Amino acid sequence: MDDSRPCVKGITRICARVRPRRCGLLALAIASSLGSAALAQTSQSPVLLDPIPDARPDVPRVVLDASLRSRTLKSVTITPESIRGREAGGKSVVIPRSEVLAIIPSLRPLGSVDASITQASAMLRLTDGQALPGVPSSALADEAEAVAWESSLLGPVQVPLDRLSMMILRPEARGVDRLRATSSDMVLLLNGDMLDGYLERVGPTITMEKDRKRSEIDRSRVVGIAFANPPTPASGAWAWFFDGSTIAADRLEISVDGRVRLTPALSGAPTISRDANDVRAVLFDAARIRGLADAPWTLMPQTPARRWSPPPIVGEARHAALFAADIEFPGPMGVEWSLPDRSVRFAMTAEMPPAARVWGDLDLVVGIAGNELGRYHLNASNPTADINVSLGDSVPPGARLSISVEAGPSGPIQDRVVLRRPMILLAK
Repeated sequence: MDDSRPCVKGITRICARVRPRRCGLLALAIASSLGSAALAQTSQSPVLLDPIPDARPDVPRVVLDASLRSRTLKSVTITPESIRGREAGGKSVVIPRSEVLAIIPSLRPLGSVDASITQASAMLRLTDGQALPGVPSSALADEAEAVAWESSLLGPVQVPLDRLSMMILRPEARGVDRLRATSSDMVLLLNGDMLDGYLERVGPTITMEKDRKRSEIDRSRVVGIAFANPPTPASGAWAWFFDGSTIAADRLEISVDGRVRLTPALSGAPTISRDANDVRAVLFDAARIRGLADAPWTLMPQTPARRWSPPPIVGEARHAALFAADIEFPGPMGVEWSLPDRSVRFAMTAEMPPAARVWGDLDLVVGIAGNELGRYHLNASNPTADINVSLGDSVPPGARLSISVEAGPSGPIQDRVVLRRPMILLAK
């Protein structure tokens, strides 16, 4: 090869050739500047939400403050100055707008399915975590280095290839769960074959190059595509919708007649107006939250109560509101997570599954850098614990958060626990 295109995947990846689209480091810089602009606009023109119900009117909503403390309210309305709602007993509550970080749904019972969230037939995912259910557009992209997409929420959009993480065209197809990008773009075909190379064009015909040889693939043969682009950080205001859309917003407001008006941060995407009931969750500053399910983890040494420890079962962060997917510990074990820079607080609800409450009896221990931050005893009479702990004023780089399940007096039988919406708060 005479030339190369430097891009970043993890730390660095060397790609096959110079691509006209922006490479990873440039994309990261531009995405960061766009995020800063979105955040600046949000701070100058406060996000306005009034109200954000569930798929049914006047259901409880969880309001998270700037310390991840939660408060359940009904009839939530938000002005530029405050958030208003009613507690269970009917008492009116007013919270200063500056103290609110997010509005999310109440936790559903373990094992239940949120039937109100639509399962899309196809999905386009961006490197910063945005999700656009829809279908490929029949229109041609204005430029070769972009995908034309018909979003179920935004309508027709064009997304540059270097901002794409994944395109799933047939989510029901066999093998779609093994589609992952490496140092190359990957294409999964209906017959199960996986092709790797450098994607030049993604349209009705997909053009891929490898070893200076081009091949053309009809899109009807494709299950999905994984793009070898580095992840980019989320920032500014974000909204999750019941159709599966996850959108970064330059501006988001809901009028008194119950219509949500959203201006996407995605360049060229139109401002939309929808029923407020379509909104699932809102995060006002995505740069402040990290889901624990998205952080790297390792198993701690084996506990005396068990001769082996199965790995934790980690939910899909990209499907969860605020990216805070659940994590299950199937037995006594310990796990450590690498904390991102500026971590200041950790919060979650720990819950024993109903089937584990006959014999289950355990201690859940949360710590950092060898120091125990909290110990919580769970059993049939006390199956849940709301946890919100400070990680200290200055968490050293490379610090690790540890969570372990220790068997109680009855031994390890049924000592299972689910970490629900585990989140890390970052300093401003």
